[in-house]
Amino acid sequence: MPKTPKRRLTSKERAQVFTLRDVGWTQQQIAKHFGIPQTTVSLCLRTQCTPEKPKGRPPILTTPLRQTLVTNATKNAEQRRKPWSQVAEESGFHLCYRTLHKAFHKEFYFRRKATSKPFLTDTHQRERLKWAHEHVCWTDDQWNSVHWTDEMSILAGGGEIFVTRRAEEKYHPSCMSAKFKGYSSWMVWGLIAYNYKGPFVVFEKEWNNGHVNSEVYIRYILPKME
Repeated sequence: MPKTPKRRLTSKERAQVFTLRDVGWTQQQIAKHFGIPQTTVSLCLRTQCTPEKPKGRPPILTTPLRQTLVTNATKNAEQRRKPWSQVAEESGFHLCYRTLHKAFHKEFYFRRKATSKPFLTDTHQRERLKWAHEHVCWTDDQWNSVHWTDEMSILAGGGEIFVTRRAEEKYHPSCMSAKFKGYSSWMVWGLIAYNYKGPFVVFEKEWNNGHVNSEVYIRYILPKME
């Protein structure tokens, strides 16, 4: 005689089992009524609360293994630029992209474009910090008399760089890609002040060996100034 297949009882069915038991039904009658093994009925009557649903297969990567992957993927700028599959292979794991995607996302790490910032040497950083300390006590009137200018080089060629990082690591040194002067073909220049905006100037750096100096400002920018 074939065995009755096992199955889990719903909360409603469990309540019905207890009700039938209370009105005098035997476990054998209850089992026949629901089409389940008598052992399932017996177990149901011994357990007052509904058991938790099984959680399925255990995860392929446990928390310590995920943290090992994250550590190897973020130890320095070179590792952050490597795709997750390469980091996993170097760590001794052979996993599909979906598993790696879930593992890094559980640790709040994502693949994002590297933040592009001008390259700053140690000397540049010291000079900027010194300037900030010298002007930290300036009043609003003093700042209102300042005209702020900025320029941006548009890089010709190359590709996007992606890194592994958390959201708050956007400006971490290992998550940024440096920009260098002389490697662009177009220049954008602008000016702002306390109560107005200056001209927006775009020009091509195809002359003067691509360097921006006083001659470039005299030729392209000064004619746009009032």
